[in-house]
Amino acid sequence: MNFVYTVLFFLQLPMLLSAEKTFTAAVFEPTIPSRSPMGFVSRYNAVEQMKNVLNGYADVAANASEKGVDILVFPENGLIAHLDYVTRLGIRSFLDTIPEPNKEKPWIPCDEPDLYPRTEIQEAISCIAKKNKIYLVINVGDMQPCNRTDANCPYDGRYQYNTNVVYSSEGALVSRYHKKHLFYEPYYNSPKTAEYGVFDTPFGRFASIVCFDIYFNDTLNELIKKHQVSNILFPNLWFDTPPFFLASLFHNSIAKAFNINLISANIKIKNFVRGGSGIYTPSVNRYIYKPLNLAPSDEYIQLQVKNLGKSERKFPWPPKRAVPKSDNPDVKIARMTKLFSVSAVLLQKDSGVVSVCKYNACCSLQYEFTSNRTSAFKINYILAIGNEKTVDLTNPEGVDMQSCILCPIKNEKISCLMSLPAGIPDGDVSFRKLKMTAHNFNTSYFFPHIATFNSSTYDINTSWKHDRGEIEITEPVDKIFNAVIFGRLYPNSSTATFAVFPAILIILLNLISKELLL
Repeated sequence: MNFVYTVLFFLQLPMLLSAEKTFTAAVFEPTIPSRSPMGFVSRYNAVEQMKNVLNGYADVAANASEKGVDILVFPENGLIAHLDYVTRLGIRSFLDTIPEPNKEKPWIPCDEPDLYPRTEIQEAISCIAKKNKIYLVINVGDMQPCNRTDANCPYDGRYQYNTNVVYSSEGALVSRYHKKHLFYEPYYNSPKTAEYGVFDTPFGRFASIVCFDIYFNDTLNELIKKHQVSNILFPNLWFDTPPFFLASLFHNSIAKAFNINLISANIKIKNFVRGGSGIYTPSVNRYIYKPLNLAPSDEYIQLQVKNLGKSERKFPWPPKRAVPKSDNPDVKIARMTKLFSVSAVLLQKDSGVVSVCKYNACCSLQYEFTSNRTSAFKINYILAIGNEKTVDLTNPEGVDMQSCILCPIKNEKISCLMSLPAGIPDGDVSFRKLKMTAHNFNTSYFFPHIATFNSSTYDINTSWKHDRGEIEITEPVDKIFNAVIFGRLYPNSSTATFAVFPAILIILLNLISKELLL
């Protein structure tokens, strides 16, 4: 029997060793100071433009390699972010034709540039990875021909995909991933079903997704469950949308809730996208990030990360919790940032209990400020709930959510502040006690966070704990920016008929469509 145990131990030893390994990840967040019209350019001209961007990427890769970085992630649309007025026909010249990776005989474009046609950008990326002996994750455009025997073939005879490619430290193509959930990108196509670009490295198993894919069941939740991937590479061009979808806060909460390493590379485009990149881990205090900031960056950040192996994820349903009686029965209805319809109550006292409901779901808050508040600055806090009754029957994947939020407002206008007035006393915006609870939510998938104000933006806070839809601070917290319990209703995760924010995507797309096509 001892012999059998010994054999089993050695058979499992590689997996055990792999699970204990660490790797150093890095993300690069470029700044695009201005954009010019894409227009109609030749393939040669398009390749030259992208190679000019890749020359900058090569410098970043060389520097990162010298610092011991194992895998380096660049943002979504990084090769064409300097261009505006993107059209389906115009982007064609910027698309490679990327083959599916061959695991048996990996293709190294740097060594075999002519093995496949129209792969000039793949060759350049491969050579950067090989020269610097580093894994690279770069977002590019892929063009795949189709014909009329394919009922879904576009009118112009080609599929165009928003695509991540991953190249190994030997320069081999090891992963190709097509973005599934497009965010107002009419020049790209969506694959019929979600893809899973899983690949193995000497330092762990990885997969990549793109931007809006992080929000959906088939491209995140199913990827993690079915393929046991704990390291997600995440090129994105993320629109910070307060109060729920601020890049660093939302992405960090996902990493913590799913027990994954999320390696997120965003981009900064003047007057358009404010950035917000990071390397987030399940550990409460283990992360590094660049929150939204108008100042240029053009730098990378790196962090040594533990390979999690096949870590466990649990989303148990919360217990039935009674909704406490509210100190303030005056509920206000408002729409935040033109997107989020909420019901809210003000915190009228310096300590107390408030609650607010919409349909069958409720949020409650037990609170105490660190001192008696003044009224000179007209700053107060609200507890708000987001929940809508309508179900979007046209989208089987769903964009539904239920959320509780605590945030400061001014002059009783239901709009979360992004900065504080100079000179406001800390006691007006700091809490000695804070426990926020989600009641009767139709999901067990909760992504909570608490953030605090700093001199220019916000900081991730770690002085709190979460238990199945209830968050509570573990010590006094100064200058609270917001506290959020974000509940995501994946398909089949709800048991009631009430879903949330079915029209968010449509509204948001309408709001930004003009900007995207400028």
